[in-house]
Amino acid sequence: MTNSSIRITVIVAVYNGAPTIRQCIESVANQTYSNRELIVMDGGSTDGTIDILRANEDSLKWHSEPDKGQSDAINKGFARSTGHYLSWLNADDFLYPG
Repeated sequence: MTNSSIRITVIVAVYNGAPTIRQCIESVANQTYSNRELIVMDGGSTDGTIDILRANEDSLKWHSEPDKGQSDAINKGFARSTGHYLSWLNADDFLYPG
């Protein structure tokens, strides 16, 4: 398996994270490693988070449904992932370039 064939999945659990979710998404989308997927698990936000997710559908997969908290949302995301390596971020976290 070559480095470029290794897929990295990042899961983000969010609930009413409109003030920060855009920066989080952009920080993953702007990474130099291209074989990655970003899955955002939304717990049923009502603050505009869904609009931000829809506007960024070209760089992520997202699902919005009630959950039992952050750990449940992350586990649901891992179940949907296709990556060889899995990671997660909180909606108010971001990755530095590279």
